[in-house]
Amino acid sequence: MIYVNSYHTAYALDAATGNKIWNFSTGGRMYSSSAVVNGRVYFGADDTVYALDAASGKKMWNYTTGGVGESSPAVANSVVYIGSNDHNVYAFDAATGNKVWNYTTGNEVNGSPTVANGVIYLGSKDNKVYAFGSIAAP
Repeated sequence: MIYVNSYHTAYALDAATGNKIWNFSTGGRMYSSSAVVNGRVYFGADDTVYALDAASGKKMWNYTTGGVGESSPAVANSVVYIGSNDHNVYAFDAATGNKVWNYTTGNEVNGSPTVANGVIYLGSKDNKVYAFGSIAAP
């Protein structure tokens, strides 16, 4: 399947035919891409982070932040990482949506996190790049 976001709606399309498999309306704007890991689709819309079942589009969990904005999530070691306009970096348990930790930066975090060798990297509008150990709180 192919997963795409279009303003207020997330879609799953058949990769061979382009036919719609499911759609999920968020009611919020989506400016970022989804991460698809272990049968789940993760993305942000306005001020909410969502996890959907990749096969059915059923909502598994959601968490409200102060504005996800343009940050696309990264998933590693069963943790979802995403930046937010409320100056925070968030880490969520990928299965339950429970917040593992958050860290407040000096400005909005519109960039998308990158995970390499167990470290999460992302920038903030405070002109700093942050690096966090993967699951442990900063």
